[in-house]
Amino acid sequence: MNEMVSKHILGSNGLPMPKTGAVSFEAGSSTSHELSGWQPTLEHPDVEIGRGRDTRTARTRDLIYNNAWMNGGIRRHVDDAIGAQLKLSARLDYKALNVSREWALNAADIFEREFHAWAYDPRNLCDSTGTTNFVGQMRTAFESLLKDGEVIALCRFGNRPGTKYRTSIEIVNADRLRNPIGRANGKLPNGNYLRNGIELDQKNSRVAFHFINNNPGEYRFDSVRIPKATSWGRPNVVHYFERQMADQTRGIGLGVSALSKLKMLDRYERTELEAELVRATLVACFESPMDQSFLNDQAEITQNGMSAYQQHRSGYHDKKRYKINGVEIPQLFPGEKLSFNTAAGPGGNFAAFEAAVLRYVAVGLGQSYEQLTQDWTKTNYSSARAALLQSWKFLTARRDLFIQGFVNQIWALWVEEALSLGVLELPEGAVRFWDNPAAWCACKWIGPGRGWVDPVKEQTASRMRVEDSISTLRDECAELGGADWQEVLDQRAREIEYAKSIGLENQPSQLGHNGGPPMDDQEEDEEDTPETASDRISRLEAWALRARGMSEERIGLMQ
Repeated sequence: MNEMVSKHILGSNGLPMPKTGAVSFEAGSSTSHELSGWQPTLEHPDVEIGRGRDTRTARTRDLIYNNAWMNGGIRRHVDDAIGAQLKLSARLDYKALNVSREWALNAADIFEREFHAWAYDPRNLCDSTGTTNFVGQMRTAFESLLKDGEVIALCRFGNRPGTKYRTSIEIVNADRLRNPIGRANGKLPNGNYLRNGIELDQKNSRVAFHFINNNPGEYRFDSVRIPKATSWGRPNVVHYFERQMADQTRGIGLGVSALSKLKMLDRYERTELEAELVRATLVACFESPMDQSFLNDQAEITQNGMSAYQQHRSGYHDKKRYKINGVEIPQLFPGEKLSFNTAAGPGGNFAAFEAAVLRYVAVGLGQSYEQLTQDWTKTNYSSARAALLQSWKFLTARRDLFIQGFVNQIWALWVEEALSLGVLELPEGAVRFWDNPAAWCACKWIGPGRGWVDPVKEQTASRMRVEDSISTLRDECAELGGADWQEVLDQRAREIEYAKSIGLENQPSQLGHNGGPPMDDQEEDEEDTPETASDRISRLEAWALRARGMSEERIGLMQ
């Protein structure tokens, strides 16, 4: 009996050669029935991002302008991240600056007042164009980051009437950052490299930016080269984007991955709306008892092609016009009947299809389905809070990165000039600005708070975190209410003093308890002597002073 002999083609190493297209991972197979037609190529990140950038950005903006889902999602991100006021809480690193803690706290207060006067001057002096104030600029910048994937600011320095500060900022359209006309990506005569409007040196560091003087679509396309920074390090251009790949120099807008499906949903919704308008239209018809053969016979015996029967019908309808209170009542000729025709009803899959696509879009925008659609009808407290927490993590990550990469750059420009103007009288031995910019610019920016789903539960949890020393009053005020803890305590102290001055000691309910000290839970049947209004006021004052002292100490330790 002959045995079966397997035959193999051996390679140069003496081992059987692998089958054509065989790979270790199915995802890399070129012969798979499902994947064989999917053959993307690997290229430089700037080539991948730059190809189709203008078309991609234009489509994103078109959807934001004309699609309520996209517009609401982007605008809600801006409102939740930046809000109507971005508050500065300066926290100088006194140890790194070689100054006392008391001097650093006082310097921080001066910085905050001076910066607020510059940033929120009603003349909009912080804006080179004089269009808006600081928070308006940051809203524009953050929205540009979401739409275009990047934000650019030109740092101007020059005399401005009405202010001692010469620093001002201009937010520019990212579309203007591009190569000069006629020059492609590649090596420049000075030995540097040009990539999508950004000039890089031999070490791949950004050294200059090339801007066209007009926006795309305008007639003139003269370009200008602006060095990244001055010789001593002061930025001329602040360019921020979230870097997702090494060697990447331009950004990718939020929600790009959901554009195609959102556009298809937009078309589907328009089609359904038009169909609903057609279905809502009623078509009224008068039906005659005559059939086609009867009409043909009548047409032969009439001179005008209209039978006497038809003439009688026409005359009847011309004369019979009865009205009741101005409303005409239809009168039918003998043998006629009135019927209404309507289009068929809508398909039953529209709502489910729309919800599925919007869930996909919500993931691309970093929001929950409930936030994107504002439909909370199918959620309870736990599910709503879980959805909000996940969205809040995404949003705070975007905001914190934006603050680190963009807002803090603007803040550093202002601090450098403030110190050069002598806003602070530096003690002997203090570290100079350019020797440690990070220590001088240490701060926290307070935007809108996270808010509450159930205020009682979340305020109780907040109070417990502070009491258990796993959080601080500063963090709780900022996260929940978007407030500065010092402003809260100062305001509470003023309210308590005013309540005492107008004789509200006997009405403790007028003092409120929001943000006050913890109240001991007492059962209704307890016979303990109730706390008097005077005792409560004293406890509020003591708690406020203790909380403020503890928080300042914690901040000093953290720095």
